[in-house]
Amino acid sequence: MRAFDWLRRRPSRQRGGSAAGPADAGRRLRLLPSTLRELRSRLNFSPERPEPLALLAVRYASEENCNVIVGVRLEAFPDDAYVDGPDGANFSVSWLMEALDRLTEVNAGVLLCHMHGHAGKPRFSATDIRTNEEVMAKQRIFSPLFPYGALVVSNDDATAVVASSDGLIEFVVAPVISCEAGERP
Repeated sequence: MRAFDWLRRRPSRQRGGSAAGPADAGRRLRLLPSTLRELRSRLNFSPERPEPLALLAVRYASEENCNVIVGVRLEAFPDDAYVDGPDGANFSVSWLMEALDRLTEVNAGVLLCHMHGHAGKPRFSATDIRTNEEVMAKQRIFSPLFPYGALVVSNDDATAVVASSDGLIEFVVAPVISCEAGERP
């Protein structure tokens, strides 16, 4: 079955076993420039919320191609989704599971998003990697037809990882050239 071909692909693991190295083979996360701007705006640091989180609903570009995913909807975490804890952003896993179920009903997977407030290529911290591996990558077990992973943005760049049968693999974040008012490539 062509729809399940992506399950059989075996991408290489990155050193440390958490993700494949730099995105290759055309792996892309496609976002409208306006979605990327909105994401950065919603993820900006504030005194009330030092590390805001959001969910980006994503879909594979086609049934035959798991190398391109497309961001389709952004959802900021509500205040009641955050819990006390030792990390910069602590969230209720039960709230997250309900949100993932809700988005599965509209045929979408999810990238867990946050921001590192600097310029340049952002990297996932040790805490981020643990969350990506223990929470987001495991969603693929329950719902293998949709992409799951994480996205970290900086002031001018972004890094995404998506779960595969071999762990988390990196995708290049590539804004879509759009016809939105005033935007040019």
